Amino acid sequence: MMKGYKYGWLVTCLLLCFLATAQENNSSFLKVFRLLEQQNFFKAQKVYATAKDSITKEHQLYIEAYLANGFNNIAASTRAIQQLQSVKTSLADSLQYKLYLTAEDNALKSYNYKKAKAIVNTILTNYAGNLPPHKLADLENDLNIYAALENAPPQQVLIHGRSTINLHKDAVGLKNLKVWAKTDTLNFIFDTGANISTTTQKVAQQLGMIVIPSEIKVMSITGTQVLA
Repeated sequence: MMKGYKYGWLVTCLLLCFLATAQENNSSFLKVFRLLEQQNFFKAQKVYATAKDSITKEHQLYIEAYLANGFNNIAASTRAIQQLQSVKTSLADSLQYKLYLTAEDNALKSYNYKKAKAIVNTILTNYAGNLPPHKLADLENDLNIYAALENAPPQQVLIHGRSTINLHKDAVGLKNLKVWAKTDTLNFIFDTGANISTTTQKVAQQLGMIVIPSEIKVMSITGTQVLA
């Protein structure tokens, strides 16, 4: 009877230790996760550094993938995601979905539109039934963009030295930037918050741009969605 009591006591202690460890991991992870969701990357990085040892390996990789993406370290973020996706994971579906979104953003920032397209296809295949209509529409629009650009070479920015770009305001107070293309000079509205830039077909032809047949939705300056 005493022996059975000792074994029962030992099992109870082990179970309590396991539950306490699991609770600590969950608590530590949630603290960092909430900061990441708020895009408070610097504070998330500090909290993670102190709590890392109490967080499971797969949750560590999730945080590191998210953090690296936030600090624009695309290679490190991609490595962490690949590590997670190479093994069977117990991450919640909601976290795996967010991981795919991070992978999509990594591909986009690397100008790898073909990979971004494949990732969005995976998201739509696995999670379309659980997404709200507006998010589903956004992903389908992203898919149209990536499908149009999948064979486009990566963009390049060549910086040969320090440059100063002068902006001037137009009649309605919007900042404009002069753009030169061969012998043509045109004014474009300079909007650092825009995810995508559009122009008319006439201007595209005038500047010798490659026109790829595709229809995508963009947010206009008035806040309404229009086809471009």
